[in-house]
Amino acid sequence: MALIELAEGVRMVSNVIGVPYDKVRTGMPVRLEFLRTDPDLELPVFRGGEG
Repeated sequence: MALIELAEGVRMVSNVIGVPYDKVRTGMPVRLEFLRTDPDLELPVFRGGEG
């Protein structure tokens, strides 16, 4: 779990995927993806990436 701050200033708690937990850093660029947990529910997650 991580505290994500969007460019608009909104903050939200979500998961960061695609990066080992010990490599997640403050200020790292992320992009939004949606994770389908069942047919009726998709959750926002953020994929760590290069800037």
